[in-house]
Amino acid sequence: MARRGEQSGTLLLEGLAAAPGIGIGVAVVWVRTEPVFPEYSLHPDRIETEIERFERAARDALAQIDAIRRPLVGVEIVDSILSTQAMILEDRQLRDDVARRVRSERINAEWALGLEMRRLDRLFAEMEDAYLRERRADVRDAARRLLLNLLGHEPDRLVELRGPAVIVASDLSPAEVSQLDRERVAGIVTEAGGRTSHTAIVATSLGLPTVVGVDGATARIGDGDVVVVDGDTGRVIARPSAREVENERRRERSRAALERAWLRHAVLPAETRDGRRVRLCGNVDSARDLEALARHGARGVGLFRTEFLYLNRSTPPDEEEQFRHYRAVVLGARPDPAVIRTLDLGADKVPAGLPRRSEANPALGLRGIRVSLARPEILRVQLRAMLRAAAHGRLRILIPMVSGIEEIRRTRELLEDVRLELEGSGAGLASSVELGAMVETPAAAAVADALALEVDFLSIGTNDLIQYTVAVDRENESVAYLYDGLHPAVLRAVRGVVDAAHAAGRPVAVCGELAADPAAAVVLVGLGVDELSMQAPAIPRVKARLRAVSLADARSLAGGLLALPTAREVGDRLGKAFRGSN
Repeated sequence: MARRGEQSGTLLLEGLAAAPGIGIGVAVVWVRTEPVFPEYSLHPDRIETEIERFERAARDALAQIDAIRRPLVGVEIVDSILSTQAMILEDRQLRDDVARRVRSERINAEWALGLEMRRLDRLFAEMEDAYLRERRADVRDAARRLLLNLLGHEPDRLVELRGPAVIVASDLSPAEVSQLDRERVAGIVTEAGGRTSHTAIVATSLGLPTVVGVDGATARIGDGDVVVVDGDTGRVIARPSAREVENERRRERSRAALERAWLRHAVLPAETRDGRRVRLCGNVDSARDLEALARHGARGVGLFRTEFLYLNRSTPPDEEEQFRHYRAVVLGARPDPAVIRTLDLGADKVPAGLPRRSEANPALGLRGIRVSLARPEILRVQLRAMLRAAAHGRLRILIPMVSGIEEIRRTRELLEDVRLELEGSGAGLASSVELGAMVETPAAAAVADALALEVDFLSIGTNDLIQYTVAVDRENESVAYLYDGLHPAVLRAVRGVVDAAHAAGRPVAVCGELAADPAAAVVLVGLGVDELSMQAPAIPRVKARLRAVSLADARSLAGGLLALPTAREVGDRLGKAFRGSN
């Protein structure tokens, strides 16, 4: 929504705060050129030549991705995203499927690629896990890069920026953001995107203030306009007055000082003023992310997602490959624990090489542990690899999408069966491995007392818990405003889970995005949560906020919020509680 500011000529636009910070620069309005590809039939004697042309384009695209990655070594999230795009392009199954279409349908490579990528795009769009659904952007970006190479076009790039510039675009891919000159770009404004998009995550990692979801930005902001981007509040000011610019520069300097202070907190204990210790852990996709966790002061791995070992490949990973990955994570987390989640994919997204099912509503169908129990051969391999890796450190196994105790009992039976197999083979094993359950559905929250008696710990996945509790698809723009982690129903569900777990002597973690919000983290600790897990860059800021409050104050704040009837009132009171604090 846009409105005119009080100053004549000033335009105030509002969007979603996606990457923190304040940036001031001259607008560069950028419109991406979408490639148009031909569709034509091939003469039989041209088919093999066409397939070789496609393979050559794939090799060129991989070389381009490698060239983008080289200067960004050490920026873990960028490396992870570009690695995923490289895996898509390297995927033998994808390349074979395109070649098969070229041969069987006698069509050109661009046409065959377009058909295959539309299929993959639909597959990722239907994924029930929001984090995995974001990989859809990686698929599109990889496909677009490959298509441009087939057409003989150079990939679009923002060049000759004089800086400081504010990039204004309909949308930017993670790769496009990663190629921006950080010395000349002050901020980013896009019409599309969400707070959790990979574009936002990359911008955060690169320190580029970003606001997304700004309706009409490319039409309302002109090339050369001075623009202020406030990635903390979601405000965008076009054509500000000199006084407004000076005020924003002052805020920018103040915030930079705060960031330096937050980073100093990375080495300090995560505890409240009165000594309540809270374990702050990191969410990771691969062992490459562990160095960033250590640098930002994490105490272990709170969530290792195993799905990425299975995606974009022609065969599922075997036990040895999984063991190597899990062992690396466990060793990297020592002496702290590493929580490794079993496969969390839907029935229509099971590992390559295994039968798939089509479901009308995957989000409410076979997913998470339901799929693994329906396909025990998948789970057995995972559990064998995990038990072997547990001999090298403190490994905890986490079961996703639990609805009731039957799923836990069946998983534990499989775990014990696998343990006996390994012991019989003489494999070195840990004396014990903790088993935990994710609380992501209202059903699991309602029976948390029963679940707690069956496991060693509970982990609340707030992303899905929010979605299922308020019945909102956060990717649906028409109802996304209802997706709110501060909804009273969500807070009360968290409190109920904590009380039930503690009554059974079990600790509780939160590993959703809510944990990375400093103010929300205080509320979660006030509700009794023992552990918070988040992306590495969020840890110092959360730690600083927790060290500034007492446990008594956190409990008082949380108790007051539980009594409020609406998410708006909760947000207002939380805002007042931390107004003027850092």
